[in-house]
Amino acid sequence: KREMKRRVPNVASSIPVANQQEQVLEDVKEWLKRHVGVEDVYLKQFTEGTTNILIFCKREYTTKGKSTHNIDLPKKFLVRIYGAGTEFLIDRDAEIRIMKFQSEHGHPPQLYCTFTNGIIYEFTKGRALKAHNLRKEVTSVAIAGALGEWHKRDLPDRDRQPVVWKRLTSWGQQVKTAPQNQIMFDILNEKLPPDQTEPWSDEWFAREAKELSTEILKLLQPPHRETPDIVCCHNDLTAGNILWDKDTLKVGFIDIEYIGWNYNWMDIANHFCEWAGLDCDFSYFPSEEDQIAFIRAYLKEYKENEEIGFAAIDEVRRGVGKFVLASHLMWGMWGLCMENGRRMREPSHVGEGPAEGDEAHGEQIQVFDYID
Repeated sequence: KREMKRRVPNVASSIPVANQQEQVLEDVKEWLKRHVGVEDVYLKQFTEGTTNILIFCKREYTTKGKSTHNIDLPKKFLVRIYGAGTEFLIDRDAEIRIMKFQSEHGHPPQLYCTFTNGIIYEFTKGRALKAHNLRKEVTSVAIAGALGEWHKRDLPDRDRQPVVWKRLTSWGQQVKTAPQNQIMFDILNEKLPPDQTEPWSDEWFAREAKELSTEILKLLQPPHRETPDIVCCHNDLTAGNILWDKDTLKVGFIDIEYIGWNYNWMDIANHFCEWAGLDCDFSYFPSEEDQIAFIRAYLKEYKENEEIGFAAIDEVRRGVGKFVLASHLMWGMWGLCMENGRRMREPSHVGEGPAEGDEAHGEQIQVFDYID
């Protein structure tokens, strides 16, 4: 169902980001009171994400709160504060534009308000999954069907170019030119793989990244009976970005920061990698049997019940396997960009290893170890 276009208010103010969770909640509560006119609100911080701060908000009264910005909010809504440094990896203007477009075409979440370092948007019912949930047959089939539906959606950007190559180029350039690269390289050089004879450096990284990209492109070029479609992809189907509704036994996808045109096989490949979880234990990567079951359910929805033979399923499975390489390289670049950004923001960490409890850092290093 298509909705009428509406103006999304913008508040020219930031929510302070504190180190302690209790202080974050107090700051959000004070900000909502001052700028949106919402009082008596229950707040809870979700912890599944690795880059943003996400706050669930439930108002004690159903009376809508008003402000000078004319912001109307329902009883339940979400406040997302952007992670520091993510503006170098994510086009926030494009994200807002796509959220508005999706909402106008009847796809949640609805965007209620933007502010300097985040957004307020619709709360979606469901429980965020964990990596082990992805391996259950009932969950995997539901995700596959939902992804097949998602890939039939439209996007406002008419330039139907796959984002994977744009991001590899952009993020690779950021890593290559980052002023604190040598700090990261020194850490990585402490545990060089046995088959790597040359230490990490700007020159070595640029050369290796270019060669890897070239090899991946070659792998994707051979003629196939089936070829990947360029579709509306989520591009970040981690377990935490998938909500499970126990009443309907269906799933919904959230956090569309990385949404964009891309190869449908890439979206599937990236999701398969997420079976390994934040610990990057690739012994959990879907077996051939698991992949076939997922792709069969995906194609049934994507092809709208068109009869799907095993040859077509196997062709997609083999193509997805090649895009796994592109997924590793892209998120490896992302990890290095995020780590460089963290070290630039936190000079006290210069020369140190990962901070205690820094799960995001641990994930990034292990992902790149796997690429090696």
